[in-house]
Amino acid sequence: AKKIIASKNIKDYETQLTTVEGFFRTHSSFLVTKKHITNIYISDNEVELDTKEIITIARDRKQEFLEFIKL
Repeated sequence: AKKIIASKNIKDYETQLTTVEGFFRTHSSFLVTKKHITNIYISDNEVELDTKEIITIARDRKQEFLEFIKL
């Protein structure tokens, strides 16, 4: 996956992007968009993106993520 270096912290992007439907902060280091999620591994607290990258879902965000993904 292509890495992008940004001058803002992830909280700034989270504030902007979560107002747009389809984005969710799964972990302190990850902000994902619904349209790129191909698999969800609930028991492992992970999602797989269409790039084959595996992203962690924080335990304390798991229930909120499950609600988000149902939308």
